[in-house]
Amino acid sequence: MEREICDLFFGAATVGERGQVVIPAEARKHAGINPGDKVLVFMDPGTLSIVITRVDHVQALMAHLQKAIDETSTEGEE
Repeated sequence: MEREICDLFFGAATVGERGQVVIPAEARKHAGINPGDKVLVFMDPGTLSIVITRVDHVQALMAHLQKAIDETSTEGEE
């Protein structure tokens, strides 16, 4: 299911004096980010955009990629 860019815009946030940003509630809800969750912060080198995602989402992605790598590497051994 493709989403329109307007469906993924959750408003603006202001960076405080200490560099803190409050993620808008609707964005947290859609991303499943709750108080106490650990998040990772990435910089896209091409656009210098910042991406914030939950640690467990990245762990699940890594597990999926490892499974695909394992399946691919055993295909030629048969």
